[in-house]
Amino acid sequence: MEYEDIVNEFCEQAGISDPTSIAEGEFLEIDDVTFKFEYIAEMGCLQLHIELGELPGEVDDIVQAAMLQFNYRNDLRNAFYCIDPDSDSVFISYYLTDDMLKRANGLFFFVQSEVNRIASEWRKFLESIVDAEDHSTGFGHGESTAGGKFV
Repeated sequence: MEYEDIVNEFCEQAGISDPTSIAEGEFLEIDDVTFKFEYIAEMGCLQLHIELGELPGEVDDIVQAAMLQFNYRNDLRNAFYCIDPDSDSVFISYYLTDDMLKRANGLFFFVQSEVNRIASEWRKFLESIVDAEDHSTGFGHGESTAGGKFV
């Protein structure tokens, strides 16, 4: 399926009237979660960027260490955490192949099922870190020492 067709189908299902701006990488917000799409022609896949917000200042180093460990240990190899150098916002980005979109019954259903779950888990993870008294960096795969789980 072509990128434009994927975006058109997504916009139709989501009730968005301007697929052109979405196809060009404009951010959109659904259920208080901001994200955008980007087509990576060289890889033949769609990249989904989900904005997770800024890091709480008091735990920057702990969360950044957890993000790097997630990126290193990620079994899926299709998702990674990053920080936008211009805004200091944290993003998780996914490479979505045609096969993944087919299994998810299309981009709309992937976004509907995954974006809110990811954002919710990220918020819970940050809350557990901020609330924890022990700020050691002994993170396991997907878990903090405070017990918070992230994607």
